[in-house]
Amino acid sequence: MKITLLFLALAAISHPFAHAGQSDREAAKSAQMHYLRGMLLERRGAYTEALQAYDLAFSSDPESAVICGQAAELSIEAGLMDKAGLWTGRLIKLAPNKAQSHILLGRVQWARGKMEAAQASFEAALKIDPLSAESIFSLGTLLSLRSPQKARELLEHFLEQNPALAAEAHFQIAKLDLQANNLRDAQFHLKQVIALEADGESLPARYALAQTYELQHSTDAALDAYLEILKLEPQNVPLINHIGQMYFLKGQWDEMRAHFEMAKAVSAGDPAANHWLALHAERRGDFASAAAYLKASSALKGEPALHLRLSYYLTQAG
Repeated sequence: MKITLLFLALAAISHPFAHAGQSDREAAKSAQMHYLRGMLLERRGAYTEALQAYDLAFSSDPESAVICGQAAELSIEAGLMDKAGLWTGRLIKLAPNKAQSHILLGRVQWARGKMEAAQASFEAALKIDPLSAESIFSLGTLLSLRSPQKARELLEHFLEQNPALAAEAHFQIAKLDLQANNLRDAQFHLKQVIALEADGESLPARYALAQTYELQHSTDAALDAYLEILKLEPQNVPLINHIGQMYFLKGQWDEMRAHFEMAKAVSAGDPAANHWLALHAERRGDFASAAAYLKASSALKGEPALHLRLSYYLTQAG
């Protein structure tokens, strides 16, 4: 799919040259080759070289909004706002009637702290394309800091008009609810996201939902939510450790130990898992096991206090 889109983009770089002169055809070919090279470099993560290739492509085809847009997006992603500003300026001149031109300009303005200018750019994009999800979500996110109620109205209207994109709209509304500490409303919208999205795509909503339960001190509900996430991320050591700590709070020692052992199975030297397992062994009076857990911890070398604890365990173990 990406390769198909790549060649569609290549085809859009220059005007047709069926009746153009030899120099024009050579310029078009040069632009396409540099653009292709830039795309491939970008996919490899070689952003500096990719931007250099886009510069060369644009030199050969200075009327290409496609090249400007690609270079602007990459510059923003790489955090190169001076370059991004240059490319978005060119893009606005070449394609002022495209919503994406104003969206990219707004993102650069936002990154530079020019909130009012960014808002105006996102609103301009929305006027051009009232159904643009990116315009809505960009403007909604910006307004969540400046005018939360206006952001909510914008997102709720979008939700009504675009049921196919309901999951993202619900997630953005949930963020507004969390910002206002309306946990129950946030939970409603987060559950909608989880119901609408595929398991892997719903992870941010699942984590947010679990955290709202913790804020409410609803340990059982939070634990259930984290256990559901664990089914999707069975190798996530910080998550497994957090579940183990929650079982500790509930006084469920067997479950606590099982999860810390699970974390240790994934990462044998994990400091948190070995710390809790050592404490659990100490609680049982099994000082030999407690010492073994501390010895396995990757934190032992850098923390003198752990050496003192280890000495204590070894002394008690005889």
